[in-house]
Amino acid sequence: MLRGAETTIWLVIAILAIATPMSVLVAILMRSRFAVVRGATTIVGAFVRGIPPLLLLFTAYFVLPVAGIVLSPVQAAIAGLSLYIVFYFAECIRSGLAAIPAGQHDAVRALGLPRLRAARRVLLPQLLPVALPPFIGYATEVVKGSALASAISVAELTGNGYQMIMATGRTLPVLVVMGLLYAALDGCLLAVQALVTRRLKRATA
Repeated sequence: MLRGAETTIWLVIAILAIATPMSVLVAILMRSRFAVVRGATTIVGAFVRGIPPLLLLFTAYFVLPVAGIVLSPVQAAIAGLSLYIVFYFAECIRSGLAAIPAGQHDAVRALGLPRLRAARRVLLPQLLPVALPPFIGYATEVVKGSALASAISVAELTGNGYQMIMATGRTLPVLVVMGLLYAALDGCLLAVQALVTRRLKRATA
């Protein structure tokens, strides 16, 4: 089962690593000055959020090969779950950006600060307190959603647990261990949130 937990960890890391930068781009498109871009991004986001994540996994694994794009089970799981979660992450970032007073953006431009430095020193400390809690909340959904990967033959934690139940007949002990492992993964994400929050408070104190 520990091998399945390791697969789950790598799945979650890969999904977060792909979805996080993509969500920044989507959030920027959501705030575009062009109404067509804003509207198109909003419509696509609403459509994707309305699709069950399992359907996205099946699409990546079973439908894409028809178009000549063949993905392994792990790749299909990463692609499907990344697409599903990216619009939730983007909404967190968009809300954080919207919470920053417009005068802050104007002040940064007036000072002539480089964009990266301005983002790190001025905008990020104001964005994170708003965006981070829901972001971590959705990240924990990625941990739980990774269990869906077993439906396309990925031997992650839930898939391995099911195999162990079938092999040993010990349902309750296996389920308890699985639950504890998932809780531990969620706990790691919550610990990251607490650490970042403490550092932000020190930086702004």
